[in-house]
Amino acid sequence: LSAIWRILVTGNTLLAHCVGAGKTLTMVASSMELRRLGKARKPFHVVPNHCLSQYTAEFVRLYPQARVLMATKEDLSGDKRRAFVARIATGDWDGVVMTQATFERLMLSPEKQYEFIERQLSEARTMMALTEDRGAKRSIKEIERRMKEFEAKIKRLVEGGKADDQSAVWFDELGFDWGFIDEAHGLKNLGRMSKMPRIAGLPNVSSQRAFDAFMKTRLIMEARDNREEGVVFASATPISNSLA
Repeated sequence: LSAIWRILVTGNTLLAHCVGAGKTLTMVASSMELRRLGKARKPFHVVPNHCLSQYTAEFVRLYPQARVLMATKEDLSGDKRRAFVARIATGDWDGVVMTQATFERLMLSPEKQYEFIERQLSEARTMMALTEDRGAKRSIKEIERRMKEFEAKIKRLVEGGKADDQSAVWFDELGFDWGFIDEAHGLKNLGRMSKMPRIAGLPNVSSQRAFDAFMKTRLIMEARDNREEGVVFASATPISNSLA
């Protein structure tokens, strides 16, 4: 009850509860309460691949009258994709439950991705201009190079006609305004900007999965007038392998 109340009142929340403490119940109940209070219109829930049916069944058992849409891998393959994405966009859902793999396949529009990467590049350039430390400049240049790689990747996707060409709707057009991400420790190794490069034990590798989630969660917060709300992470192991 305390965790549900905290999500409703404080916005962005990490449920760092041990296994069996009831993270699923907390996320489902707070999702429904956010809907009931009018604070969220269409929440989505991201769960590990093997938990999709179990999580959805728990959702319906707790709220038998809830309108829950379960997005499977098959729903987003081939000709079914366009119809299913349209169902997400046009339906009045209490919750859309999907796997991590499905979450990654629902891409942001190229325009939004370009916009986001440009802002990141601008931050990197600002840091470079403000520092006299050669090591830090080297670190920021590495980040800038990585951002340009992301930009080139998006460009290749669009020009090659591979950027979700079977769907007319992008992630940012689906109406999602609150996200619950289970087992969030899987989103580790996000590239970071730091004036202290090459510290032992703090690798600065860049995970595409983490960067994708970073873009989408920032988009949700921007849609909420840049308030620190709209994202809930759940993990029994919040610090996984690396403090970074």
